Amino acid sequence: MIGIGCISPIILCVIGVLVGNWVDGSSGAIWGALAGLIGGGVILAAVGWLAAKLKQ
Repeated sequence: MIGIGCISPIILCVIGVLVGNWVDGSSGAIWGALAGLIGGGVILAAVGWLAAKLKQ
């Protein structure tokens, strides 16, 4: 579970770059990468919170 949380920002960032580049060129790739990092960070935080709750 922690591995998925740790790798999700990387995967979402790459997907964001690809989709953003396809939609809006290089500017979209930058925004897509940023959105992917934020989304991945949210998933990482949620997985960490869930792991802490399950540990109790």
